[in-house]
Amino acid sequence: MPMSFEDFMAAFPAQEKQPSKHAPVSDDTFFIDTGDVNAQRLRAARTGVEWHNNVRDIVASMVSAGVSDEIIVALAPAITLDGYTVDQTVAELRPMIRGARQKGFGEGQIDEVSSPQFQCH
Repeated sequence: MPMSFEDFMAAFPAQEKQPSKHAPVSDDTFFIDTGDVNAQRLRAARTGVEWHNNVRDIVASMVSAGVSDEIIVALAPAITLDGYTVDQTVAELRPMIRGARQKGFGEGQIDEVSSPQFQCH
């Protein structure tokens, strides 16, 4: 037999919301993995979308991670757009690297040739 909304609400009254005993009231650990932001920046830069801004942000990220100038500059062929030379790209990268270091992105990092870290799954 069908039940009216009023009968349903009478049978199952709304309860006052109470915090769960198992979940913290405030959770500062919430995180959504949006993937590798540098990979997205690289794809955009390689297609000419905001090349300077994307490459600058990639460089700052790499400097923060302790990657050496030599390794960063070695990426120039991969990010050189049609109509430009690798030397022109390197000429753009060097001030970006210097600026990132001056702003403290690589503080505490030694500027020496470093190898990227690879994870095998």
